[in-house]
Amino acid sequence: EETHLAWHLSGGTTELLLVEPEGRNVKCTRIGGTTDISAGQLIDRTGQLLDLPFPSGKHLDSLSRDATGTDAFRVKCKSCEFSLSGVQNKVQQFHAACADPAETAAYALRCVAGAVYQATVQALEAYPGLSV
Repeated sequence: EETHLAWHLSGGTTELLLVEPEGRNVKCTRIGGTTDISAGQLIDRTGQLLDLPFPSGKHLDSLSRDATGTDAFRVKCKSCEFSLSGVQNKVQQFHAACADPAETAAYALRCVAGAVYQATVQALEAYPGLSV
């Protein structure tokens, strides 16, 4: 009933939306998100790297719970837009150096979460007063 921000995160989509009610319908305008691969693609590719079943989201999530590290690659975010293809390379490099599946899983998830967080902060600055 009120204009708000929303994320659509799935295997093929990572979009930050401005959602505006229009009677019984809503108008959704893409205002941010990935410019290349989706968060789901990155998660599934990380799962493949770790020999996890496809789709890998719940397996990566479960595996990451055993991690203790806090490392993450800070994804550059401009005007609520970010690229995750470089993160895939960083995840591969991290795993090659670390070789701990739980740490690699958590690293990938922290990178995605960081990018989503940065874009959300930028959107809240551009659209003050809206909820997410």
